[in-house]
Amino acid sequence: MSINEIKAIYESLLENGDLFVLFSNMTGSWDSDKAKFKKLYDQNQKMIDNDFLDLDEGFDIFEDY
Repeated sequence: MSINEIKAIYESLLENGDLFVLFSNMTGSWDSDKAKFKKLYDQNQKMIDNDFLDLDEGFDIFEDY
């Protein structure tokens, strides 16, 4: 994802108030937070891309219903 798209996500989280809920160490200034936010975003994408989170795990008990 481009840095512009990552910035748009950051700004959206800032506007709706979720930025500080999710990332209490952010300042609310893109220039100050850019490197930290991009690193966190990239780490999150890496986990998702590697199927780190198996959302179906543990739900097999419902297969018969």
